[in-house]
Amino acid sequence: MCLAWALIGQPDDVPGAAPGRFAVGKVFERALEQPISFSSAGSDLRSVLRRVESERRIAILLDRRFDPNRAVEIPAVAGTLGGVLEQLTEPSQGLAVAIGNTLYVGPAPAAAKLRTLVKLREAELFDAAADDRRRRQDLSARAAFAWQDLDRPADLVRRLCEQHHLEVAGLDRVPHDLWAGGELPQASLIEALSLVLVQFDLTFAWTEGASGVRLEPLPERVAIEQRHRPPRGMTAAAAARKWRVAFPQLEFHDDKGEVVVSGTVEDHTAIDRAAQPEKSPRTPPLARENSLELQRFTLKIQDAPLRQVMKTLADAPGAQFEFEYDAAAVNRAGIDLDQKIDVEVKTADVDKLLAAIFQSTGLEVTREGRIVRLKPASR
Repeated sequence: MCLAWALIGQPDDVPGAAPGRFAVGKVFERALEQPISFSSAGSDLRSVLRRVESERRIAILLDRRFDPNRAVEIPAVAGTLGGVLEQLTEPSQGLAVAIGNTLYVGPAPAAAKLRTLVKLREAELFDAAADDRRRRQDLSARAAFAWQDLDRPADLVRRLCEQHHLEVAGLDRVPHDLWAGGELPQASLIEALSLVLVQFDLTFAWTEGASGVRLEPLPERVAIEQRHRPPRGMTAAAAARKWRVAFPQLEFHDDKGEVVVSGTVEDHTAIDRAAQPEKSPRTPPLARENSLELQRFTLKIQDAPLRQVMKTLADAPGAQFEFEYDAAAVNRAGIDLDQKIDVEVKTADVDKLLAAIFQSTGLEVTREGRIVRLKPASR
């Protein structure tokens, strides 16, 4: 079976999308929220990621420690874009995190620290160049950063630093390696350096006056200290006791009516949700508005069992069809639900999608919302 791609929202499905190679800003964030579902067998990881990049206009950076030539043998996978990529790299315990306008996929121990490392370097920049606003603005500016096949990561670090007139110490910590070409759309210096260095379990520290950077090993634990208001009607001490039970890996203490927490960016987000559940992120408006009638589907399959395609459609967040049929009547008509089918549609509406799938199967299709009824075709 070669089920190359299925049910992925087209770039035009993302409101506000503008022409260009990669989405940035709010368009990038909305694209990450879009459900994605596909099946792939016989493809390598690099090909799958490139297809995602092309269809979603999302820049994806795969950590050097993952084999891009590894065959992807997952019959059906669905969910958010980050969750799907994590499933594709599950054998290597991958984790997907959004850094700036790039979706980084790397080993979970390193990836889990990355957003916090970026926040720490940003805060430290303010301290290092406290009296030089122009310097801070220059080092915080965003620009596209790209490299070619066979470029060396040590050269990328050197080039990033030269662009900002930074001296770099400890460059010998970056071992020799040759990378495939890539691009970080509208990335800050801190984001770009962090995305390169994390792949060698490295980070950096600012030197005095933010005149340079010094490469350092990735610390075993990274954390930001932040103050949180306790839930309404609860004292800070009571909230700290409650949260210690729910988040035993974190450090808490109450101070002046607030709870001081030391943890990662993700930890602080979880604390905020626990403190104010009514303000927790709600279902994105895009997801609520993304009705079945408005969706457009791209599907390309070759020699795929009909039953497997139906399961993919049932599991896909953007479809979630419920198939109803009389199994006995289907059997009496001599229709095999495991028959192999070939289908290719692009930006088709839901009814054209279903017609293309079942047109040569001997089954008639009627639909009410997400309920799809099948019966042997009249002769």
